[in-house]
Parts: sequence; structure tokens; C-alpha cells
Amino acid sequence: MKNIINLPGSKSIINRILCMALYHDVDITIVNFNPCNDVLEMLGIYDELGKQYTLNGNTLSLHKQSRKKTDSLLSEYYNIKINESGTCLRFVLPYFAFNSKKPAKFFLGYQLSKRPIINLINSLNKIGANITHSPYFSPLNQYINDQNHALKCNIEIKKYKKKHLVELKVMSGKDFFLNNVNKTNDCLKTTKGSISNVRNKYDTISTITVNSEESSQFLSSVMMLASKHHIQYQVINNTASKSYIRMTEDILTLFGFFIGRSNEHHNDSSIAEMIPTFLIRKQKFKNSEKVKEKIKPDKIKITLDPDYSTATYYWLYSFLMQVPITIRKITNIYQPDYFFIDILKNVGFHFKEDDKWITLIDTTDIRDEILYIDMTLIPDQIITLSFLSLFFKKKSCITGCQTLVHKESDRLNGIIKNINLLGGIAEYREGWLEVFPLNRLPKKCILKTFNDHRFALTFLMLKKKYTYLKIDNPECIKKSVSYLPLL
Repeated sequence: MKNIINLPGSKSIINRILCMALYHDVDITIVNFNPCNDVLEMLGIYDELGKQYTLNGNTLSLHKQSRKKTDSLLSEYYNIKINESGTCLRFVLPYFAFNSKKPAKFFLGYQLSKRPIINLINSLNKIGANITHSPYFSPLNQYINDQNHALKCNIEIKKYKKKHLVELKVMSGKDFFLNNVNKTNDCLKTTKGSISNVRNKYDTISTITVNSEESSQFLSSVMMLASKHHIQYQVINNTASKSYIRMTEDILTLFGFFIGRSNEHHNDSSIAEMIPTFLIRKQKFKNSEKVKEKIKPDKIKITLDPDYSTATYYWLYSFLMQVPITIRKITNIYQPDYFFIDILKNVGFHFKEDDKWITLIDTTDIRDEILYIDMTLIPDQIITLSFLSLFFKKKSCITGCQTLVHKESDRLNGIIKNINLLGGIAEYREGWLEVFPLNRLPKKCILKTFNDHRFALTFLMLKKKYTYLKIDNPECIKKSVSYLPLL
């Protein structure tokens, strides 16, 4: 039996497009739209700003230069309900810091308030943003204790115990000017300049330094900000989930931009070589000996490929149920999770491919040896791989787990605890997550999702095979998927 799975588009791609559309007024049509919770939070921001859109079936249309009257337009602040969407928070924070006509208050869910954001806020504040916070905002509170309140911000956050919400205030930064800064303890550096939204004219090129070792979304949000403002950016330390930066680059290309390297402003050539500096530029093409700017598109229409972050759970389903699964291949925007297929091929899975489709046809030829697998580029799929590894022939050793504690839950400990509940053994030591074969039927238990959609998606596939398993809060899958074929 051949099961063709039609999956909705990637929330990561959709939210990047929606964020870019805040900066650039373009008619946009997105086909194979995914109305999951993370995307609906972003559309909620559109509602708050009065920006109009139309949702017809699986097609979303954003309308250029259209506004609708809302109560929020008369209030002192924009009230932005982010809930648990880290993608929304990180992507739109720079927009409200530098493009908003008035301040905004962000209402964050309890779990999101504990996830990393300090490096992004610090970078934005250093170039003129005015973002305030409180001790209830866990990552910021930790930073204040460690760095002696280095941000020098007012404490203006409230904690809503009944709703488990945290409020983050963002003042409009459009009238702020940059200061010369050289802080060695966190490597934040900016050159003197100004950001002005009046006529899109700039006194000098400003440089923002981004520490994105906790999340690649910090860098992606700055790249999208830079497409609107004349800002250069530098990246220090290793970027987490670096492969997702290429996805952002593809979205920038869709809007008529590309990334160019620009180190000429450094007097010290050694610094220029050590810290590459990049500038978002309009695309250009050569016509004879003249170089002309590409016209920024007035209309964008894109049919999204299936979300390969979700596809990985269907490879698990195929393995457990021993049925072939077929999914349409990627044709446009880059998706790092597509390369989970290469990892499975190396394990011993067999796929059949043509120009349009890829099918998992055989999972019975698993390598009979200890497997060493590097998941640095796609850490979101470590959960799926870990539970898949329970059914391999020998121990699996997985590296690239260092960012798992910063996700929607502490995924590293969550993996170990849930594998123990199933009667398996998993250990983390010296940078490696070791998962041992189960060699028996999983124990009857209630699997813990920790309100994390990726645990829930994995466990739903396990439950299709082992129907006696129970899952707490499986509804949290709605964060990333609006529906699941076959389930």
C-alpha cells in the first residue's frame, strides 16, 4: 500500500514571509498555507496593526497598502499576544523596536518567558532600541544577576499568575540614535550612526553584532530588519541551527534582496578577517557593462512545499507500521529538515526518488553496528531520532544536543525521562546522547509531552503502533501543524 502524504507548508517559512511583509508592502499569496498556532499568533499581530489579509481554504493573501480600523489604533500601546510562539517574538521584536509608530506590549506564555532572548534584546538596545523587562522574565533575570544589570533598563514587566503570561514592553526606537559602544564582556560592538524612518535616509552605515549561539532566529530577525534599514551585521560565536539561516536567505531573495560581505569599514584588517560583516543589498543584474538594481517585486505568489519538519514523523510512522510513505519533494525554499533523509539513508533506510516524489520503501536493513550521528544542523529532529533509535540493532550515539535545553521544553531531559518510562535506557555524557535498543515491547505508560509539540508528534506515531500507550496533552501539536494525514 502506497500512502501519499500531503502536508501543509512550513510554519518557519510562513512566519519569515509574514515578518518580511511587515517591512515591505507587497501583495503576497501563499498557497498550501499552514494555520497552526504559531502562524495564527503572527496573523494576530496583523490584526492588531490593522493590516488586512484574506484566508480562503489553504491560501493566504496579504493585501498591499490596506488597513482596517481597530480599537488598538486608538490605544497608547499595541498589545501583542505572543503566547508560546518563540518564532513570532524573535522575528517581530526588531520591527516594533524600530518601525512601530507607538510602543508595544508583548504578552508571553510561561514557557516562552524562560527561553533565550537576552542576546537579541541586548543587540537591539545597543543600536537604539528601548526594550524593558522584569525579574519575572527568567532569561533576562539570570542575565541581570550575572552581568550586574548590564542592560540598564527599567523594570516594567508584570506577571499574570492566572494566565501564566509575562509582559514585555517595547518602546518605539525610531527616534533613537546609536552610541559608540565597546563592551568586551559580551562582545557587543556598534559604530556611530542613526536609524531614521522619516525618508529612509541614513547618516552612516550602522553595525549590529549578533550572538546567535542559542538560536539562529536571533540572526534571522536581524537579517530581516537589515533588509529595511541600512544596517550591517556581524555574527560572533557559532550560530545554533545554522542551516536555518539559508532558509532566511531564500526568503530575502524572494523579496529582491541578497547578502553581501562588507568589511571595508574596519581599519584593522585582522578584525575584518576574524569577524565577517554582512549587508543586505537589493539584488542586481549585469546588462552589458552597466549594473542595474533589480526592481523590488510588487506581487509575490508562492506555493509552499510540504513541511519536512513534520515529514520526519511520517518516516517514523513508516518504520513502525512497515508501510511505504510518499511525500512531495522540495522545489523552492530551502528546508534543513529535508536532510534527515540522508541520516536515515546512512542508518540503512531505503528511499525511492523521482523528480517530484520521495518514498520510504524499506526499513528492514538497519546497520548492525553502533551508530554515531551528528544532528548539529537539525537539532529539532533529535527527539524523533532518539525514539527511532530504540528499535535499532545497536546503541545510537547522537551529538549536536547542546541547544535542546533552550527549546519549547528541556528536550534533552525530556527524551531521557520518556525513554525510561518506556522501559528503555538513554544517557547523556560528554556531549553525546546514547540511546540503547529496547529489545522488548515498550512498557504501558503515560508519555509526557511537557507541552512540547515535537514530543507530542513523535508519541502520536508511537501510539499508532503501540495503541496501549497514553499521551498527556497531545493537543499541543497545534503549535506547528493544523492537521495530520492518516491520524
